[in-house]
Amino acid sequence: MTTYHRSGTLSGTDTVDTVTFTVNLPADISYTVRARGSGDNELRVRCAQKLVLIWAQVHDFKLSPGESKSRSFSTSIDGTTPTTDGRQDVRIKLSRKILTKELDWELDFTVT
Repeated sequence: MTTYHRSGTLSGTDTVDTVTFTVNLPADISYTVRARGSGDNELRVRCAQKLVLIWAQVHDFKLSPGESKSRSFSTSIDGTTPTTDGRQDVRIKLSRKILTKELDWELDFTVT
């Protein structure tokens, strides 16, 4: 099991941060996202895995400042995730609307 921590700030014209990583298959991935800040900002979180040439969405949800949510999923070599090297790309995109205030985020994810 390996645990990672990432954090960032979405402000100004920076409206999307993307965390991309590669896992060895099969893998169980658990993650928790926390939105920091104040006001009526919403942090949108989209998690996806790479399937050949497209990103297949796994989760899509929103958080208000001060909220946190956890999600998990499994991925394996089972015919739905074509791979020749036994590895899978995963990404978690964190975004906000351009006209909202600065928004800090934290992401912890574990791969087993």
